Amino acid sequence: MAAKSKRRLRVRTLIGLAAAALVIFLLSILPYQTMREERMFALSSQETFAKVVDVAAGQSSISGQPCRMVRYRFVDQSGVSRYGTSCLPPQEAEIMAPGAELPIIYATGNPNYSEAASSVQDPVKRWIRKWARGE
Repeated sequence: MAAKSKRRLRVRTLIGLAAAALVIFLLSILPYQTMREERMFALSSQETFAKVVDVAAGQSSISGQPCRMVRYRFVDQSGVSRYGTSCLPPQEAEIMAPGAELPIIYATGNPNYSEAASSVQDPVKRWIRKWARGE
C-alpha cells in the first residue's frame, strides 16, 4: 500500500512539474510588446483621419504576402503631429495616393502606437484585442 501511495505521489509531482513548465513556456512565448499595444488600444483608442504621405510596395511581416506600406501623418488629441506606417492589402492601397485621407486608430495613452483601420493584422493581435475588450 505504501509503495502505491509513493508512486501516486511521484506521478502527481511529475504532472505538477510538467504543468508548471508548460505554463512558464507559454508565458515565455507570449508577444509582450504586442499585448502591451493591444491593451492600450483596448483601453483608450481614438479614431481619426490621417493624410497619406507615401505608398510603397512591401511584404507583410505577418503572412509574407505582398502588401502596400502606407506612411501617414496625423495629429493626435494634444495637437502633436505624428507619423505612422501600416501594411494595407494591395487592392485597398491602390486607391491610396499621397494626400489621400486614411482612417486610423491610435492609442491615446501613447499616440506612437497607431495603425490604419484596414491594416493587415496578425491573428494574435485580433485575438488579444477581442480578449482585452471582453468580446
